[in-house]
Amino acid sequence: PVHGCPDTPRLWDGVVQGLVAKGYRCLVASMPGAQGDRVDSATTLEDVSDALWEELVRYERKPVTLLIHDWGAVFGFLLAERYPESVTRIAALEVGGHYALDGVPLQESLALLGCHIVLACAFLVGWPVGTYGVRALAWLWGYPPARPYSELTADMSCHDLSLFFSEAVRMWKNQSLRPSPSLDYSPAERQGPCLF
Repeated sequence: PVHGCPDTPRLWDGVVQGLVAKGYRCLVASMPGAQGDRVDSATTLEDVSDALWEELVRYERKPVTLLIHDWGAVFGFLLAERYPESVTRIAALEVGGHYALDGVPLQESLALLGCHIVLACAFLVGWPVGTYGVRALAWLWGYPPARPYSELTADMSCHDLSLFFSEAVRMWKNQSLRPSPSLDYSPAERQGPCLF
């Protein structure tokens, strides 16, 4: 599983326990900054997906099913696009990214954009102002993180800046956003434990 932001790999503990009990092997990824590690600069979306792939192939050589959530979905879809031989299936929950905004009313789209701009700025500002900004935003949105608010840091929002940086460079070079992936949104029968 690949978590979102500002979550940690602990978000998946219950899901992993349920899958392991059914005989599945699970590898849980940790996004940059999620474990309290220091992130000195934003990277591109591709850098993060490549880092996830490198961790994946360290532990598993056979193709896998990706279980992705929130910002982890952005990187998981990109990993599958860049390394299709490594991914057989994807289960995505609360998918992030600009392609997920199709059909979302303008007011909600602007609120999401504003939230991610605040998080990107929080990463740029850093400790202590940026960290308190991340905590305040999580509290205002009523977001239940997998850890106490006091443990949230500005480094956890490096994904927001990487998205803006990557897409801005791509737009400048290509004059367009990344094309939306072709996704099958048909409902699937639940056969495993639920996240919520």
